[in-house]
Amino acid sequence: MRARGFSLLEAMLVLFLFSLVTALVFVAFRDGTRTFANLSLRQGLEADGRRCAAVLEQQLRQSDFSLLGLQNGSNRQRMGASGATVSRDGVCYVSLSRWWDAANFDSTGRPLWDQYEVIYATLFNPGHLIRQVYRPAGAPYGAAMDPFSISTCLNDDPKDNIGARETHLLSQLVEDFQLRDDGQHSSLGLRLILTQRATQRAGANTPSQERLQIDLAIKLNNTQP
Repeated sequence: MRARGFSLLEAMLVLFLFSLVTALVFVAFRDGTRTFANLSLRQGLEADGRRCAAVLEQQLRQSDFSLLGLQNGSNRQRMGASGATVSRDGVCYVSLSRWWDAANFDSTGRPLWDQYEVIYATLFNPGHLIRQVYRPAGAPYGAAMDPFSISTCLNDDPKDNIGARETHLLSQLVEDFQLRDDGQHSSLGLRLILTQRATQRAGANTPSQERLQIDLAIKLNNTQP
């Protein structure tokens, strides 16, 4: 008995089905890879946000509103990557170098402030969130740091800031950093938006973005009555 071979039509059908299955597997692999990459990016963005929020809350909550300095005018605004106007504000507040040292408190338990800290966002796109420590002469301090200005403390290159003793980079993904007085001079309203470009989808003109917004209302607990 002679074996029957494939007809041309059957061979073409098999090749078509094989190509279709291969294409589906490729699309599934590509989408799975993109989803994993975007998930990893989102998790990194959230970790960045948690770290920034923890530092901002811890440092500012221990400070004194009456000794606070803010730079949040129109000169700290610019066009963000999204095309909207965003803020890149800055704050200067009093702090202690050693909170655990009883010698850094007076007889009533109030801190004897021995350093200033500045947190600000640069004008890059995306911006960097910078924290710097200053220890000028005259501690313990009873007034806000002078000078606290854009030219002395809020330069895009932290090395250009005058008198900074320590520099810490909190994030490189800042889209918006807003600081607002609550009007009662005891709490600070804060908005931090972090953004990062996600993997570009096939056929898309521009890559999508992951975005994380953090809103805080921080009461400065050591504010003088």
